[in-house]
Amino acid sequence: LGYILLDQNQYKKAINYFNQALKLSPSDKQTVSVYTGLAACYKKAKNYPKAISYLRKVVLTISPDSKQYKNASEDFISTLLKYRLKKSSLSVSQIFSLLNEVKKHSQRNEDVLLDKYVWGLLDRCYKKLFRKSDRGILKILGKYNLSNDNTIFTHLFWGNFYFYKGNITRAKKEFLTILMINPDSPVGYTGLKNIYIEEKRPLEALKCFMKAKRIIGEKYSLPVYKNLTKIYKQIKNNETLENITKLFAVIKKIVPQYQDVLYCALGEIYLENDMLDKAEDCFSLGMKSQVSPNVAHRDWPYVELGKVYLKRGKYKLAKEYFMKALRMNSSSVQAMSNLGDFYFKQNQFDKAEKFYQQTIKQALEDDNEEEIEGVIPYVYLSLGDMAIKEGKRRKARRYYYKVLKYSNLDAQKEAKDRLAYYRLKALKK
Repeated sequence: LGYILLDQNQYKKAINYFNQALKLSPSDKQTVSVYTGLAACYKKAKNYPKAISYLRKVVLTISPDSKQYKNASEDFISTLLKYRLKKSSLSVSQIFSLLNEVKKHSQRNEDVLLDKYVWGLLDRCYKKLFRKSDRGILKILGKYNLSNDNTIFTHLFWGNFYFYKGNITRAKKEFLTILMINPDSPVGYTGLKNIYIEEKRPLEALKCFMKAKRIIGEKYSLPVYKNLTKIYKQIKNNETLENITKLFAVIKKIVPQYQDVLYCALGEIYLENDMLDKAEDCFSLGMKSQVSPNVAHRDWPYVELGKVYLKRGKYKLAKEYFMKALRMNSSSVQAMSNLGDFYFKQNQFDKAEKFYQQTIKQALEDDNEEEIEGVIPYVYLSLGDMAIKEGKRRKARRYYYKVLKYSNLDAQKEAKDRLAYYRLKALKK
């Protein structure tokens, strides 16, 4: 009855039935089922402290050797970190107590470390420790009982820390050590994938992604899938079109369930070369080959088809596909920025500005380096150009100066060219 009411979103009634079941429960097996139901109710009702307390009880009740433990520990860590990381500031002691929880569960189930919130917690930790020396960090680790031992968690901690500080050689050594401890570690391959992307070795990065993907199977993990677009873009920049099509044909056989991303990456190449018919075919195939609602970048083919129709002057179709992308992924930065471009071209400046500002806000919330450096500067450029069209030169100048805060050199050059042009125009007046 509890689970039926939970499915019908009647959380209060469901909780009452689960509590009654808890009083009558004669075995651990049934208790686990009740705790899981109560946790699900409180999660859906967004009462995360209660949900976390019941998930903790589930983990403590189940045997660490059972299959059920894997799912329970991953759910517990993910819910705990999702709730705690919502807080704008966490003290060093709070961060390290959370890391202790992660380490404890990762020793029994390494897949805990594949959760995006674990990597988010590590990033939050490194921001606090950025100016400290290795020796200073070792003291802190000792203080919070996170000794510098030979565990996968510890090497992940140091690998991501050195990567964060730009010491790629030391970071690589840590991830290789993880693979010596466990040759089938998806965490090790994910770390190496990021190293190879930084070294601009996309083929090696792709091999690491494929190995991690083979190990985790159908499970979706953001750290594993993250930066795939960077890999494909690096391949695009370093290889000829003929080589790329051959390479993607090979990849398609190895990772058949990930064809949508391959089609979209190939379609982008055709779009950049104004081969619009081939681009449209690829994006349509990418759309048809999506097999899971959890597929990364599920809005990607819709956004790109919108760009194709925008180039062809089919504005209604372009808008339709951008809106579809936004409905599929309400936080799609690409869909928002392209809708801004669409309304800009239609001279509907108020609507364009609304979508541009939403793009900036979402990209900063996502805290995604690729979006912040690759999208925000161009959005500010567009806002500046729009202000010029409206005759608001001071406003335009403010937007162009904002572009210079970001390390996107192409966008910086465009902003400087515009600033120089309008300064010269003002001098002539």
